[in-house]
Amino acid sequence: EGKYGAFTRGLAPAILPWGLNAPIAIPKGCPITVYPVRPAGNTTPVTSVNCDSGGNKTVKTPPVSVNLAADYHVALSSGGSVDATVSWSRTGNYFMDVDNNPITHQPYFSLVNASVKWTAENERLSLRAYVRNLTKTKYFAAAAVGTTAGAKYAPGAPGVFGATLGVSW
Repeated sequence: EGKYGAFTRGLAPAILPWGLNAPIAIPKGCPITVYPVRPAGNTTPVTSVNCDSGGNKTVKTPPVSVNLAADYHVALSSGGSVDATVSWSRTGNYFMDVDNNPITHQPYFSLVNASVKWTAENERLSLRAYVRNLTKTKYFAAAAVGTTAGAKYAPGAPGVFGATLGVSW
């Protein structure tokens, strides 16, 4: 599990919750206890504050990742071969920002992928069908805290299927 060393100029967004935005906690290591506003009654949020991010977990660094795969090869009596592959991966439990803001935390998740490939006897032609994220696991590929709109998330790829045609010469 990675952690930042001395990182006293970590940039943290200072979000002033307004409108539909929910209050967002001030990151640990910040020298403020309330979000600052500009003087003279202007409630426009200050865009950033330097915080001490030392000791925080490094971005997108899971403490453990596990990958397992099984491959099966069958030689066909008519020539050529068929290969089947199934893989499983488990990762997560990481933050997507330097501040380790809880709203950017990615819990553990698992992905299952599978493919079947036919290869011609002369090995010059192949056809592969595949499925990625077979179980349609929902996870985030990215998350960030914006300065006025709160958290923004980019979903991970949904269940995807496809095929490839290979030609070798």
